[in-house]
Amino acid sequence: MSTEIEVDPIDVMDISERTEALMDDERFTMSEKVAMAALDYKSALSHDYFAAAHGGVDKFKNQLFTLVDKWFEDFNPGEIE
Repeated sequence: MSTEIEVDPIDVMDISERTEALMDDERFTMSEKVAMAALDYKSALSHDYFAAAHGGVDKFKNQLFTLVDKWFEDFNPGEIE
């Protein structure tokens, strides 16, 4: 018996598209974007199908950390290495 989640191809979305759309959306502050990414990550941890449809939990963690780095950079330019 396989533990791999089968995802309907219609549900598959590259997480990088979600990240890019969120980064480009000017309706939200960077803090709100980080909060949304954190909610996505939390949802991915709890919902296997959601995570699988977007490439796995690690993709959501990377999205969150990318946005956190950007948020931190906006407040502290030049301090991120």
